[in-house]
Amino acid sequence: MTSSRPLRTHQQRLANLVAAMAAGETTARDILAAVTPGGGKSLLPVIAAARLIEAGLIERVCWIVPRDSLRLQAEEAFTDPVWRSVLGHGLSVRGISASP
Repeated sequence: MTSSRPLRTHQQRLANLVAAMAAGETTARDILAAVTPGGGKSLLPVIAAARLIEAGLIERVCWIVPRDSLRLQAEEAFTDPVWRSVLGHGLSVRGISASP
């Protein structure tokens, strides 16, 4: 990982768990992360998707959020050039709105 943006503790724990999942070293399949606002939750699906897609365990991610601002935040997390470099991925998400 680069020193310009190191992973936070909970992000690194997730990265380690997902690496173990990809290597078949754990039977864990459910992950619950309780993170305070501004704590870096938006990067968690990026970390998981990058590793699990690379390992061939999943094909895609469905990320559902209650507000458009969070949808935009999700898109930005996947396209952030620094995180793309740190995590070594080229993934993106396609956001849609289901307005009534």
